Amino acid sequence: MQTFLSSWMLHFFFFLAWTAIVTLPGFVDGHEDEVLRPDAPLTLLDSLFPHDSFLHAYETSPLLSRRIADGTENAGVESSDHHESNNIRSVALPPDSYVEANGQQTSAQDVRLYQVNNLFQSQYLDHIFRQPNLEYKLVKKVVRDGEEWLGIMPHERVSTLEDAVMAHHAGFTLVVDKLQNHWPSISEFARELEVETQQTHVSCNLYMTPPNRSGFESHWDWMDVIVLQLAGQKTWSVASEPTVYLSNEELKYKPSLAELNETSWYDTFVLNPGDVLYIPRGHLHNASTVGFLQETSLHLTFGIESTSTSVASLIVDTIKDDHQLISEYLEPIQKLEQQIGGLRQSVTFHPSFQKRRPLKQLFEDGVESIAENLGTTEASNKFRQVVNERYDIGVHSYRRREKTRRMETWEKESAALKARMEAIGAR
Repeated sequence: MQTFLSSWMLHFFFFLAWTAIVTLPGFVDGHEDEVLRPDAPLTLLDSLFPHDSFLHAYETSPLLSRRIADGTENAGVESSDHHESNNIRSVALPPDSYVEANGQQTSAQDVRLYQVNNLFQSQYLDHIFRQPNLEYKLVKKVVRDGEEWLGIMPHERVSTLEDAVMAHHAGFTLVVDKLQNHWPSISEFARELEVETQQTHVSCNLYMTPPNRSGFESHWDWMDVIVLQLAGQKTWSVASEPTVYLSNEELKYKPSLAELNETSWYDTFVLNPGDVLYIPRGHLHNASTVGFLQETSLHLTFGIESTSTSVASLIVDTIKDDHQLISEYLEPIQKLEQQIGGLRQSVTFHPSFQKRRPLKQLFEDGVESIAENLGTTEASNKFRQVVNERYDIGVHSYRRREKTRRMETWEKESAALKARMEAIGAR
């Protein structure tokens, strides 16, 4: 078992080493706006989405990354009106890009396929189903009175892998939730995405859909997702415009028939092994193997939960290390937060997002809203001066707290994963 795990880790670090040395050309013809890159390198994201394409698309538009170009790629060409051009952005690995591995020149396309094949394969489900506390379900899309619904098989009927395989052959899609808690390479991959996206948490679900079937009803997610096609083929339809822009868990609802039938905003395409798809939160989508009669489809979906806080919370972060300021301002800030909607507005810390909605401007607007309601000119001016001067303290405090929380989560998940793998090895 130890050799098995070591092999996985070796594969993963080989992948990281490869992505660090591959250089891919950037966007051409100046069609793209400049984006702000984080200080840390985007080793993993740049390998999945070449040409800086992820930072351009992040939280804005879907993005398809082909392992092999099919002639539909449109990197660097963006319509000024998405309603006039439904095509979501598509990029591909350059066919003439090579890397050196074990003394041999290997194409970037072959390495991408090696990358996804060594992340997870269907034969490893046997190991997964032997782990305790596994969260999984078998689902099938059901249409009633013209509406799409999700049918779920009762869990007591699929208590073993053999039961799941039988249900799968009967047309059900197997969904394994939180795979990052059960498989080392998935855990490492999710952590890399957390670091590079600077977000709160990344989870991973596995989807195995039998031929000629639909697993889920059309829906949108409250988190950004990155889809990796591991095996087989799957047809995806993705809306180029969001139903709810920058949605969150509280805003999610079942889309209406009118929203589902607004097909003019959809793009439909097939994911092949090694292809990668990014869908921002709030964008309607569905996927199926309808029309593919032979192969089972296997893909992973990594869900990126946004790191965000409210304007009011960020303002509190600027003063919380000063007892006098806290005693003077905490209560009025909390009272005004209930009255001023802008103070509850979410802010996020990703550089690309900040370019569209500057964090400091949102902060200063929030400070001004509070200052205007403090009663006297003297109190308002004092608050403006004190809090605006401490803006950097608030940002650093929030980031430090989030980093600590993320590290604590990683440590707990790593300890649980290690215990699970040791338990399997002891059997």
